[in-house]
Amino acid sequence: MRVGKHLRDGAFAETRDLGLVFIFVIVSYFAWEFGFSVYRYAVTLEMLTGVVTMGALIWLFTDPRLRVVISLVLLSIVTTTTVYPDWGRGEYGDRYVDIRVPPLPVNSVVLIASWEPAAYFIPFAEPTAQYLSIENNYLELSQNNKLASEVKRLMQTPGRPKFVVSVGDFDRNGLNALLEKFGLRLSALPCQPIRSNLEVEALSLCAAVTD
Repeated sequence: MRVGKHLRDGAFAETRDLGLVFIFVIVSYFAWEFGFSVYRYAVTLEMLTGVVTMGALIWLFTDPRLRVVISLVLLSIVTTTTVYPDWGRGEYGDRYVDIRVPPLPVNSVVLIASWEPAAYFIPFAEPTAQYLSIENNYLELSQNNKLASEVKRLMQTPGRPKFVVSVGDFDRNGLNALLEKFGLRLSALPCQPIRSNLEVEALSLCAAVTD
């Protein structure tokens, strides 16, 4: 389908199918607004804004010169009023993704127990380590399924170095209460921060020892 105008009997005419695009955009916008209102889900509608704008000009104005003038006016308005969105993102740096994880012992076990997004550091961490996640929107320690049981088994298996990820403000009592369920406690050594330009909540690696 060509959106805009086509040549008919030697004269320019509007494409009839453009109306379907308008209907799609209007219906989709209200479905998006009441269903999600998440900006990234509206990318298709955003890509069609140019088609809808120019299509509306073609429908409303027949004089080609008037179309050009109004197009330039609209372009000027959009250019001067568009504001770069700011949702509290971090500043751009030398690297698009810059994550620096403290060295971990080979074959260690790292526990992440948080509802906050924290697993993004894993691809930059020790590749031989095993990373476990629990107490999140998918798995809870109180469950008795096979996955929860495997997390408990690995955390209770002696011999491998154990770590827990602190998310947000450091809460020694909360982390110790969690580790106590595996017969562990926080080491006396200080936690090591994970540096990241993706950081929302501060992350750090805390060593755990047998209680």
